[in-house]
Amino acid sequence: MIKKIGLVLFASIALVACGDNEKAWKPISPLNTTSLLNMYALQDNYEEFNALYMNGTDTASTEESFSQIKGIATPNAGIDNFTTLSFDNGEMVIIHLTPVPNEKGEVLIQSIVKVPEEMKAFIRDAISQPKPSQ
Repeated sequence: MIKKIGLVLFASIALVACGDNEKAWKPISPLNTTSLLNMYALQDNYEEFNALYMNGTDTASTEESFSQIKGIATPNAGIDNFTTLSFDNGEMVIIHLTPVPNEKGEVLIQSIVKVPEEMKAFIRDAISQPKPSQ
């Protein structure tokens, strides 16, 4: 599975690079941004790592994230795309999305997991960080 993800990652970056070499090194998709994050951590390149964050993100948060990722990053990282869907009734699900290598460029659902009650606050707090600096 990791080899498959690595191959898809390599192919995605190669295709983007062939089409527009400049785009291969820009955060143009969740997959590309995550790949760049890992690469910059492995290169000990905080400046480029930090540039992947939204403007106004708290520096202390990005430095902490950089330190954490740098300490665990490996060249053969698997990349999965997840999103949360929060409903106004308090329920939440995590959706595992997978890019499909076809001419449509689709991103389809691989699985959906309902978030247990005891994990909702943890996830909400975790994804709300880092907060933009004031």
